[in-house]
Amino acid sequence: MDSFSVNQFRVDLMRSEIICQDDIRAMEPRVLKVLLLLAENQDKVVIHQEILDRVWPDMVVAPNAIQRCIVQLRKALNDDAKNQTVIVTHPKIGYRLIAHVDFKSDSESEVLSKPEDRKYWLPVAIIFLLGLLLVSQLDLDLSDARPTVEGLTALTATDEREFNPSFSPDGRFIVFNRYLSNCNNELWAKDLTLNKEYKLTDGHGNYGQAAWSPDGSQIAFSATKECEPISRQVSCKEIRRLNVRLALDTPQSPELILACNEESYGAINWVEANKVAFIAHNKATEKSQNAIQDQASHIQVRLLDLQTNKMASLYSPSDWRLHAMSFSPKRRELVITETNDSHEFNLVFYSLVTGEVRTTKFLIPEDLSSQSWWDPAWHPDGSSLIVSARNQLFQVSLDGEFSRLSLPLTQDIYSPSYAPDGKSLVATVGVIDFDLGMLDLANLSDEQGALAVKTRH
Repeated sequence: MDSFSVNQFRVDLMRSEIICQDDIRAMEPRVLKVLLLLAENQDKVVIHQEILDRVWPDMVVAPNAIQRCIVQLRKALNDDAKNQTVIVTHPKIGYRLIAHVDFKSDSESEVLSKPEDRKYWLPVAIIFLLGLLLVSQLDLDLSDARPTVEGLTALTATDEREFNPSFSPDGRFIVFNRYLSNCNNELWAKDLTLNKEYKLTDGHGNYGQAAWSPDGSQIAFSATKECEPISRQVSCKEIRRLNVRLALDTPQSPELILACNEESYGAINWVEANKVAFIAHNKATEKSQNAIQDQASHIQVRLLDLQTNKMASLYSPSDWRLHAMSFSPKRRELVITETNDSHEFNLVFYSLVTGEVRTTKFLIPEDLSSQSWWDPAWHPDGSSLIVSARNQLFQVSLDGEFSRLSLPLTQDIYSPSYAPDGKSLVATVGVIDFDLGMLDLANLSDEQGALAVKTRH
């Protein structure tokens, strides 16, 4: 059996999802095992011990592990603990599912799952905010808490592709690129409070990922003057900015900050009220396609003062090529990924306070060693980084160590980015086109993490 229904909700066991119209919630497999057990015993009380035996066989779990699952199920099935219309609690005994249950045959489930019935999420890749709960994994120390997906909500559903989402400093808006064609996109914002979209750019262009100013009034981004053939190695990216407050009323034409002449600019980060950091590439050296050692001397991390137009060089590698960069307001540090011609990766940490540079190996899992691009984003508290690869998310320590996060997705995931409170993530998900949605993170302390801590006998 691959699926069944509870009231108007379809439970997809294969994909670990609960689906209702255009709302999709990705669930922990064990949570759905609890629901399946209750559904198989509809309107009968299932005692705590039976749930433990069926869902956590041969394991010792925290006393409130079942309660945590019920809380997630109530949220996904629109049930209220005070007015129980789906799952009834029998204190100190167990739980009873009183909602209507409809079990489908495998063939009927296939009909329900055909692509045209799921067009709001499958054919389009979506920027998702996914709900994650921090859960300590089996056989790990309690301090090693890893998030698992609690729910998934689509934020947009269009025929265009959407990439590069990022939260505003207050967490109210997400700005993203909406692509019309390969070199033709627009910058849009999504108001999460009003559930409303705004086109920010007047006309369209070839824009890179936007970086928010600390007060949330502006965004800065790279802009390519023209669409260049894929075979051409040299790009000409300038830096532009946009007044978001004005653009929310009427789309604006981006203002030029730094023109592209002999150099091209990318990886824009707004680090202070009037200062942006970025990676500068010398176009002439890139065009010659010499060895990376020659290129590296012409690749630098720079800092531009927008008031004085003065520019400073922060970091220039001797024999490495720079890729991506992210800024942590908490730590006042930039993290930079760099690689050499042996396909080795480093993480470089640059302090904007002291100018200190610290380099550590980027310890990429062996099964992902062929991936040529890594774009880490800081956790708001500066304790770790988040990266994605294929259909997986990873938490990365400041020593470069990877921890795989539980994420029941079959599609690829791109450009994950935290909300300012650290309780949500936004990312692009999909394989064909790209649209929007949201990840809620409940940051549990070690004590709270005991909700789902599991240990073997």
